[in-house]
Amino acid sequence: MANTERISRVRCATGSATKTEYNAGKIIVPPDSARSYIVVGGWLRSTGTTTECDTIDICSTAGTPIVGVSIARAQLANGVIAPFTASTATLTTFGVANVKGVGLQILSVGSDETTATVCDYCVKYMTV
Repeated sequence: MANTERISRVRCATGSATKTEYNAGKIIVPPDSARSYIVVGGWLRSTGTTTECDTIDICSTAGTPIVGVSIARAQLANGVIAPFTASTATLTTFGVANVKGVGLQILSVGSDETTATVCDYCVKYMTV
């Protein structure tokens, strides 16, 4: 007998966000009213060392963003890949579904970043 349930595949959002974009919050996975997203892996890499913001987060696009993964500025040295692991990140709601109807964004937290010019990202996620 065939399984008729929808099976979610791991998807990957990749790209670059300029400091203007991630200071404002760049949407990397658009909201979908029928689905919620689960962050299951990924990494960040900055061009230039991050010196001003406290963290760069992968979080929901909700009015009050729910943080999935938070990378401290000390982990974001020029060109070094910071994977979403317990040794380099705070995994707040990593592996937990967001509410339906919100997307995912890359967002600097604390002060606006002025030194690191670009942050590359690879965010692995699933939909439910």
